[in-house]
Amino acid sequence: GAWRKNSKDSGHYHSNWLSMMLPRLHLAKTLLREDGVIFISIDDNEQAQLKLLCDEVFGAENFESIIWKKKGGAGNTEKILGCLTEYILCYFKKKEAGIFNYREIEHTYKYKDEIGEYNLEGIEKTNSGAYARPTMLFGIKHPKTKEIFYPTDGMRWTIGKEKIYGKNGNDGLIAQNKLYFDDKKKKIYFIKRPEDYSQSENVYYNLLTECGSLSIAKDEISDLDLPREAFETPKPTALLNYLLNLITDKNSDSIIMDFFSGSGTTAHAVMQLNAEDSSRRRFICVQLPEETDEKSEARKAGFDTIAEIAKERIRRAGRQISDGLQDGSEIDTGFKVFKLAESGFKQWRQPGQADTEALQRELSLNIDSVLSETSSENLLYELMMRMGLKLTCKVSFSDDVYFVEDEDTGGLY
Repeated sequence: GAWRKNSKDSGHYHSNWLSMMLPRLHLAKTLLREDGVIFISIDDNEQAQLKLLCDEVFGAENFESIIWKKKGGAGNTEKILGCLTEYILCYFKKKEAGIFNYREIEHTYKYKDEIGEYNLEGIEKTNSGAYARPTMLFGIKHPKTKEIFYPTDGMRWTIGKEKIYGKNGNDGLIAQNKLYFDDKKKKIYFIKRPEDYSQSENVYYNLLTECGSLSIAKDEISDLDLPREAFETPKPTALLNYLLNLITDKNSDSIIMDFFSGSGTTAHAVMQLNAEDSSRRRFICVQLPEETDEKSEARKAGFDTIAEIAKERIRRAGRQISDGLQDGSEIDTGFKVFKLAESGFKQWRQPGQADTEALQRELSLNIDSVLSETSSENLLYELMMRMGLKLTCKVSFSDDVYFVEDEDTGGLY
Protein backbone atom coordinates (compact mmCIF):
# COMPACT_ATOMS: atom_id res chain seq x y z
CA GLY A 1 0.00 0.00 0.00
CA ALA A 2 0.94 3.68 -0.14
CA TRP A 3 3.38 5.01 2.44
CA ARG A 4 1.65 7.32 4.93
CA LYS A 5 3.42 9.60 7.36
CA ASN A 6 2.43 9.18 11.00
CA SER A 7 1.11 12.67 11.78
CA LYS A 8 1.33 14.12 15.30
CA ASP A 9 -2.20 15.43 14.75
CA SER A 10 -3.45 11.85 14.91
CA GLY A 11 -4.98 10.73 18.19
CA HIS A 12 -3.19 7.42 17.65
CA TYR A 13 0.24 8.97 17.01
CA HIS A 14 2.08 7.20 19.86
CA SER A 15 0.12 3.99 19.34
CA ASN A 16 0.92 3.95 15.62
CA TRP A 17 4.59 4.57 16.35
CA LEU A 18 4.80 1.77 18.89
CA SER A 19 2.94 -0.61 16.59
CA MET A 20 5.46 0.17 13.87
CA MET A 21 8.44 -0.34 16.19
CA LEU A 22 7.43 -3.56 17.96
CA PRO A 23 7.76 -6.04 15.05
CA ARG A 24 11.02 -4.42 13.98
CA LEU A 25 12.48 -4.82 17.46
CA HIS A 26 11.45 -8.49 17.59
CA LEU A 27 13.06 -8.97 14.17
CA ALA A 28 16.20 -7.14 15.31
CA LYS A 29 16.55 -9.44 18.30
CA THR A 30 16.18 -12.48 16.06
CA LEU A 31 18.85 -11.19 13.67
CA LEU A 32 21.36 -10.25 16.38
CA ARG A 33 24.33 -12.52 17.05
CA GLU A 34 24.66 -13.82 20.59
CA ASP A 35 27.20 -11.07 21.27
CA GLY A 36 25.22 -8.54 19.21
CA VAL A 37 24.17 -5.05 20.25
CA ILE A 38 21.45 -2.70 19.02
CA PHE A 39 21.74 1.09 19.30
CA ILE A 40 18.61 3.22 18.92
CA SER A 41 18.87 6.99 18.62
CA ILE A 42 15.81 8.72 20.05
CA ASP A 43 14.77 12.15 21.35
CA ASP A 44 12.37 13.11 24.15
CA ASN A 45 9.22 12.53 22.11
CA GLU A 46 9.24 8.73 22.29
CA GLN A 47 12.14 7.89 24.59
CA ALA A 48 9.98 6.78 27.53
CA GLN A 49 7.73 4.60 25.39
CA LEU A 50 10.66 3.08 23.50
CA LYS A 51 12.51 2.19 26.71
CA LEU A 52 9.54 0.18 28.00
CA LEU A 53 9.08 -1.50 24.62
CA CYS A 54 12.77 -2.50 24.45
CA ASP A 55 12.70 -3.74 28.05
CA GLU A 56 9.88 -6.07 27.01
CA VAL A 57 11.70 -7.34 23.90
CA PHE A 58 15.35 -7.45 25.02
CA GLY A 59 15.00 -7.53 28.82
CA ALA A 60 15.69 -4.60 31.16
CA GLU A 61 18.80 -6.41 32.42
CA ASN A 62 20.39 -5.99 28.96
CA PHE A 63 20.05 -2.18 28.91
CA GLU A 64 22.71 0.55 28.81
CA SER A 65 22.29 4.20 27.78
CA ILE A 66 24.37 6.80 25.96
CA ILE A 67 23.86 10.56 25.83
CA TRP A 68 25.01 12.34 22.67
CA LYS A 69 25.59 16.11 22.60
CA LYS A 70 24.05 16.91 19.23
CA LYS A 71 24.06 20.73 19.29
CA GLY A 72 26.23 23.54 20.54
CA GLY A 73 23.29 25.88 21.10
CA ALA A 74 19.53 25.64 21.46
CA GLY A 75 18.60 27.71 18.40
CA ASN A 76 14.92 28.42 17.90
CA THR A 77 12.94 26.30 20.31
CA GLU A 78 9.46 26.15 21.77
CA LYS A 79 10.84 24.44 24.86
CA ILE A 80 11.61 26.18 28.12
CA LEU A 81 14.88 24.26 28.25
CA GLY A 82 16.96 24.19 25.08
CA CYS A 83 17.69 20.56 24.20
CA LEU A 84 21.33 19.93 23.34
CA THR A 85 21.36 16.15 23.72
CA GLU A 86 19.79 12.99 22.37
CA TYR A 87 19.50 9.50 23.82
CA ILE A 88 21.05 6.38 22.34
CA LEU A 89 19.46 3.32 23.91
CA CYS A 90 21.79 0.33 23.88
CA TYR A 91 20.49 -3.22 24.29
CA PHE A 92 22.56 -6.40 24.23
CA LYS A 93 21.32 -9.78 23.06
CA LYS A 94 22.96 -10.99 26.27
CA LYS A 95 24.92 -8.50 28.35
CA GLU A 96 28.25 -9.76 29.59
CA ALA A 97 31.78 -8.50 30.03
CA GLY A 98 34.00 -8.36 26.99
CA ILE A 99 31.42 -7.46 24.34
CA PHE A 100 32.73 -3.93 23.95
CA ASN A 101 36.23 -3.33 22.60
CA TYR A 102 37.71 -1.23 25.37
CA ARG A 103 40.28 1.22 24.14
CA GLU A 104 43.65 1.60 25.79
CA ILE A 105 43.95 5.16 27.06
CA GLU A 106 47.43 6.60 26.58
CA HIS A 107 48.44 7.76 30.02
CA THR A 108 51.11 10.38 30.59
CA TYR A 109 53.63 9.76 33.34
CA LYS A 110 55.36 12.35 35.53
CA TYR A 111 58.12 10.17 36.95
CA LYS A 112 60.62 7.58 35.81
CA ASP A 113 63.09 5.27 37.56
CA GLU A 114 65.19 2.23 36.70
CA ILE A 115 62.03 0.10 36.39
CA GLY A 116 60.15 2.49 34.12
CA GLU A 117 57.54 5.27 34.07
CA TYR A 118 55.04 5.81 36.86
CA ASN A 119 52.62 8.25 38.51
CA LEU A 120 51.97 8.91 42.19
CA GLU A 121 48.42 8.47 43.49
CA GLY A 122 47.37 9.52 46.98
CA ILE A 123 45.98 6.85 49.31
CA GLU A 124 43.84 9.15 51.50
CA LYS A 125 40.10 9.79 51.42
CA THR A 126 37.64 11.72 53.58
CA ASN A 127 36.58 9.87 56.72
CA SER A 128 33.15 11.45 57.15
CA GLY A 129 29.58 10.30 56.56
CA ALA A 130 29.14 7.25 54.34
CA TYR A 131 32.89 7.17 53.65
CA ALA A 132 33.89 6.75 57.32
CA ARG A 133 35.94 3.59 57.99
CA PRO A 134 37.42 3.29 61.53
CA THR A 135 39.52 0.28 60.45
CA MET A 136 41.39 2.47 57.97
CA LEU A 137 42.82 4.75 60.71
CA PHE A 138 46.07 2.97 61.49
CA GLY A 139 49.75 3.89 61.41
CA ILE A 140 52.05 2.85 58.56
CA LYS A 141 55.75 2.40 59.35
CA HIS A 142 58.32 3.92 56.98
CA PRO A 143 60.43 0.93 55.79
CA LYS A 144 63.71 2.83 56.22
CA THR A 145 63.31 5.54 58.90
CA LYS A 146 60.74 3.47 60.87
CA GLU A 147 58.72 6.69 61.35
CA ILE A 148 54.98 6.11 61.71
CA PHE A 149 52.75 7.91 59.18
CA TYR A 150 49.08 8.59 59.94
CA PRO A 151 46.26 9.91 57.73
CA THR A 152 45.71 13.69 57.68
CA ASP A 153 43.06 14.93 60.17
CA GLY A 154 39.59 14.09 58.88
CA MET A 155 40.97 11.62 56.35
CA ARG A 156 41.56 7.87 56.28
CA TRP A 157 43.57 5.41 54.18
CA THR A 158 42.02 3.92 51.01
CA ILE A 159 44.15 0.76 51.29
CA GLY A 160 43.77 -1.74 54.14
CA LYS A 161 46.47 -2.92 56.54
CA GLU A 162 46.65 -6.45 55.07
CA LYS A 163 47.22 -5.17 51.54
CA ILE A 164 49.92 -2.78 52.75
CA TYR A 165 51.84 -5.32 54.88
CA GLY A 166 50.66 -8.57 53.31
CA LYS A 167 49.17 -11.64 54.96
CA ASN A 168 52.55 -12.72 56.29
CA GLY A 169 53.66 -9.21 57.23
CA ASN A 170 56.32 -9.09 54.55
CA ASP A 171 54.59 -9.58 51.19
CA GLY A 172 52.44 -6.44 50.87
CA LEU A 173 52.78 -3.18 48.94
CA ILE A 174 55.66 -1.99 51.12
CA ALA A 175 57.65 -5.14 50.39
CA GLN A 176 56.87 -4.74 46.68
CA ASN A 177 58.18 -1.14 46.73
CA LYS A 178 54.77 0.09 45.54
CA LEU A 179 54.46 2.89 48.13
CA TYR A 180 56.30 6.21 48.09
CA PHE A 181 56.83 7.96 51.45
CA ASP A 182 57.10 11.76 51.20
CA ASP A 183 59.15 12.70 54.28
CA LYS A 184 58.52 16.44 53.88
CA LYS A 185 54.73 16.37 53.42
CA LYS A 186 54.32 13.31 55.66
CA LYS A 187 52.15 11.68 53.01
CA ILE A 188 52.14 8.27 51.38
CA TYR A 189 51.49 7.68 47.67
CA PHE A 190 50.82 4.57 45.59
CA ILE A 191 53.38 4.11 42.79
CA LYS A 192 51.16 3.54 39.76
CA ARG A 193 52.79 1.95 36.72
CA PRO A 194 51.18 1.09 33.32
CA GLU A 195 50.09 -2.39 34.49
CA ASP A 196 48.31 -0.87 37.49
CA TYR A 197 45.71 0.93 35.36
CA SER A 198 42.66 -1.32 35.34
CA GLN A 199 40.31 -1.95 32.44
CA SER A 200 37.65 0.16 34.17
CA GLU A 201 39.91 3.15 33.59
CA ASN A 202 40.08 2.33 29.88
CA VAL A 203 36.32 2.07 29.48
CA TYR A 204 34.22 4.00 27.00
CA TYR A 205 31.94 6.48 28.76
CA ASN A 206 28.29 7.11 28.02
CA LEU A 207 28.53 10.90 27.59
CA LEU A 208 29.53 11.75 24.02
CA THR A 209 30.57 15.38 23.63
CA GLU A 210 33.05 15.04 20.76
CA CYS A 211 31.12 12.93 18.26
CA GLY A 212 30.01 15.53 15.76
CA SER A 213 26.71 17.40 15.69
CA LEU A 214 23.58 17.88 13.60
CA SER A 215 25.29 20.77 11.82
CA ILE A 216 28.36 18.68 10.99
CA ALA A 217 26.09 15.86 9.76
CA LYS A 218 24.41 18.30 7.35
CA ASP A 219 27.83 19.59 6.26
CA GLU A 220 28.85 16.02 5.39
CA ILE A 221 25.79 15.74 3.16
CA SER A 222 26.40 19.08 1.42
CA ASP A 223 30.10 18.20 0.96
CA LEU A 224 28.85 15.48 -1.38
CA ASP A 225 26.87 18.11 -3.36
CA LEU A 226 23.58 16.82 -1.99
CA PRO A 227 20.77 18.98 -0.50
CA ARG A 228 22.00 20.05 2.97
CA GLU A 229 18.53 20.45 4.49
CA ALA A 230 17.03 17.26 3.07
CA PHE A 231 17.08 15.70 6.56
CA GLU A 232 16.08 17.37 9.82
CA THR A 233 18.12 15.17 12.15
CA PRO A 234 20.91 13.39 10.24
CA LYS A 235 23.64 11.70 12.26
CA PRO A 236 27.34 12.54 11.77
CA THR A 237 29.74 9.79 10.71
CA ALA A 238 31.82 10.49 13.86
CA LEU A 239 28.93 9.26 16.02
CA LEU A 240 28.48 6.08 13.98
CA ASN A 241 32.23 5.47 13.95
CA TYR A 242 32.29 5.73 17.73
CA LEU A 243 29.51 3.14 18.08
CA LEU A 244 31.11 0.87 15.45
CA ASN A 245 34.42 0.98 17.32
CA LEU A 246 32.59 -0.18 20.44
CA ILE A 247 31.41 -3.42 18.88
CA THR A 248 33.78 -4.21 16.00
CA ASP A 249 37.54 -4.28 15.54
CA LYS A 250 39.85 -4.07 12.53
CA ASN A 251 39.64 -7.83 11.92
CA SER A 252 35.86 -7.73 11.92
CA ASP A 253 33.61 -9.03 9.15
CA SER A 254 30.53 -7.95 11.09
CA ILE A 255 27.25 -7.03 9.42
CA ILE A 256 25.83 -3.71 10.60
CA MET A 257 22.12 -3.29 9.93
CA ASP A 258 20.24 0.01 10.03
CA PHE A 259 16.45 -0.27 10.01
CA PHE A 260 15.99 3.49 9.56
CA SER A 261 18.92 4.48 7.37
CA GLY A 262 17.70 8.00 6.49
CA SER A 263 20.56 9.79 4.78
CA GLY A 264 22.75 6.66 4.75
CA THR A 265 25.23 7.72 7.45
CA THR A 266 25.67 4.11 8.61
CA ALA A 267 26.80 2.96 5.18
CA HIS A 268 29.12 5.99 4.89
CA ALA A 269 30.64 5.31 8.32
CA VAL A 270 31.17 1.59 7.64
CA MET A 271 33.00 2.29 4.37
CA GLN A 272 35.05 5.02 6.05
CA LEU A 273 36.08 2.76 8.92
CA ASN A 274 36.93 -0.10 6.55
CA ALA A 275 39.22 2.27 4.64
CA GLU A 276 40.95 3.32 7.86
CA ASP A 277 41.75 -0.18 9.18
CA SER A 278 41.49 -2.34 6.02
CA SER A 279 38.58 -4.33 7.42
CA ARG A 280 35.57 -5.99 5.78
CA ARG A 281 32.55 -4.81 7.75
CA ARG A 282 29.34 -4.95 5.72
CA PHE A 283 26.13 -2.96 5.97
CA ILE A 284 22.45 -3.48 5.32
CA CYS A 285 20.41 -0.26 5.19
CA VAL A 286 16.61 -0.17 5.10
CA GLN A 287 14.60 2.92 4.19
CA LEU A 288 10.97 3.43 3.18
CA PRO A 289 10.50 5.44 -0.04
CA GLU A 290 9.16 8.45 1.87
CA GLU A 291 8.42 11.23 -0.60
CA THR A 292 10.37 14.48 -0.36
CA ASP A 293 8.42 17.71 -0.05
CA GLU A 294 7.38 19.11 -3.42
CA LYS A 295 8.94 22.51 -2.63
CA SER A 296 12.11 21.14 -1.05
CA GLU A 297 15.66 21.50 -2.35
CA ALA A 298 15.79 17.71 -2.56
CA ARG A 299 12.85 17.59 -4.98
CA LYS A 300 14.34 20.44 -7.04
CA ALA A 301 17.57 18.40 -7.26
CA GLY A 302 15.61 15.49 -8.72
CA PHE A 303 15.18 13.31 -5.64
CA ASP A 304 11.57 12.16 -5.29
CA THR A 305 12.16 10.03 -2.18
CA ILE A 306 14.48 9.88 0.82
CA ALA A 307 15.67 6.46 -0.35
CA GLU A 308 16.92 7.99 -3.62
CA ILE A 309 19.00 10.56 -1.70
CA ALA A 310 20.48 7.82 0.52
CA LYS A 311 21.49 5.70 -2.47
CA GLU A 312 23.20 8.63 -4.14
CA ARG A 313 24.92 9.57 -0.88
CA ILE A 314 26.38 6.04 -0.60
CA ARG A 315 27.61 6.19 -4.21
CA ARG A 316 29.27 9.58 -3.77
CA ALA A 317 30.69 8.75 -0.33
CA GLY A 318 32.15 5.54 -1.75
CA ARG A 319 33.86 7.48 -4.55
CA GLN A 320 35.12 10.11 -2.10
CA ILE A 321 36.59 7.47 0.21
CA SER A 322 38.18 5.51 -2.65
CA ASP A 323 39.71 8.67 -4.14
CA GLY A 324 41.21 9.52 -0.76
CA LEU A 325 43.09 6.24 -0.38
CA GLN A 326 46.87 6.38 -0.48
CA ASP A 327 49.59 4.01 -1.77
CA GLY A 328 47.34 2.41 -4.37
CA SER A 329 45.23 0.58 -1.75
CA GLU A 330 41.66 -0.39 -2.60
CA ILE A 331 38.35 -0.74 -0.78
CA ASP A 332 35.07 -2.35 -1.80
CA THR A 333 32.42 0.38 -1.80
CA GLY A 334 29.97 -1.48 -3.99
CA PHE A 335 26.42 -2.20 -2.88
CA LYS A 336 23.21 -3.73 -4.21
CA VAL A 337 19.73 -2.21 -3.96
CA PHE A 338 16.64 -4.32 -3.39
CA LYS A 339 12.97 -3.39 -3.11
CA LEU A 340 10.12 -5.36 -1.59
CA ALA A 341 8.04 -6.92 -4.35
CA GLU A 342 5.52 -9.62 -5.02
CA SER A 343 6.77 -12.98 -6.28
CA GLY A 344 7.60 -13.13 -9.98
CA PHE A 345 5.94 -16.55 -10.23
CA LYS A 346 2.25 -17.21 -10.72
CA GLN A 347 0.50 -18.31 -7.58
CA TRP A 348 -1.28 -21.67 -7.72
CA ARG A 349 -4.93 -21.41 -6.77
CA GLN A 350 -6.43 -24.78 -5.86
CA PRO A 351 -9.85 -25.23 -7.55
CA GLY A 352 -12.63 -27.20 -5.93
CA GLN A 353 -12.35 -30.98 -6.28
CA ALA A 354 -15.33 -31.25 -8.65
CA ASP A 355 -14.47 -28.20 -10.76
CA THR A 356 -12.70 -29.87 -13.69
CA GLU A 357 -12.86 -26.82 -16.00
CA ALA A 358 -11.30 -24.56 -13.34
CA LEU A 359 -8.52 -27.11 -12.84
CA GLN A 360 -7.81 -27.17 -16.59
CA ARG A 361 -7.71 -23.34 -16.71
CA GLU A 362 -5.32 -23.21 -13.71
CA LEU A 363 -3.05 -25.85 -15.30
CA SER A 364 -2.96 -24.00 -18.63
CA LEU A 365 -2.10 -20.73 -16.89
CA ASN A 366 0.81 -22.38 -15.13
CA ILE A 367 2.41 -24.02 -18.17
CA ASP A 368 4.66 -20.98 -17.99
CA SER A 369 4.82 -20.25 -14.29
CA VAL A 370 6.54 -16.84 -14.65
CA LEU A 371 4.46 -13.65 -14.62
CA SER A 372 4.87 -11.90 -17.96
CA GLU A 373 5.91 -8.51 -16.49
CA THR A 374 8.71 -9.94 -14.31
CA SER A 375 12.29 -9.07 -15.27
CA SER A 376 14.89 -11.82 -15.48
CA GLU A 377 17.04 -10.09 -12.84
CA ASN A 378 14.14 -10.11 -10.36
CA LEU A 379 13.59 -13.80 -11.02
CA LEU A 380 17.29 -14.44 -10.48
CA TYR A 381 17.34 -12.95 -7.01
CA GLU A 382 14.05 -14.57 -6.02
CA LEU A 383 15.48 -17.96 -6.99
CA MET A 384 18.70 -17.19 -5.08
CA MET A 385 16.64 -16.57 -1.94
CA ARG A 386 14.62 -19.73 -2.49
CA MET A 387 17.89 -21.69 -2.84
CA GLY A 388 19.29 -20.17 0.34
CA LEU A 389 22.04 -18.24 -1.43
CA LYS A 390 23.19 -14.88 -0.08
CA LEU A 391 22.10 -11.83 -2.03
CA THR A 392 25.72 -10.63 -1.90
CA CYS A 393 26.90 -13.57 -4.03
CA LYS A 394 28.86 -12.60 -7.13
CA VAL A 395 26.60 -12.62 -10.19
CA SER A 396 27.76 -12.55 -13.82
CA PHE A 397 25.82 -12.61 -17.11
CA SER A 398 27.04 -14.26 -20.31
CA ASP A 399 25.30 -15.67 -23.44
CA ASP A 400 21.84 -15.01 -21.92
CA VAL A 401 22.78 -17.06 -18.84
CA TYR A 402 23.23 -15.84 -15.27
CA PHE A 403 26.07 -17.38 -13.27
CA VAL A 404 25.97 -17.19 -9.46
CA GLU A 405 29.03 -17.96 -7.31
CA ASP A 406 28.20 -19.19 -3.80
CA GLU A 407 30.46 -17.14 -1.54
CA ASP A 408 30.27 -19.80 1.18
CA THR A 409 31.07 -22.95 -0.79
CA GLY A 410 32.57 -21.57 -4.00
CA GLY A 411 29.99 -23.52 -6.02
CA LEU A 412 28.76 -22.13 -9.36
CA TYR A 413 25.09 -22.08 -10.37
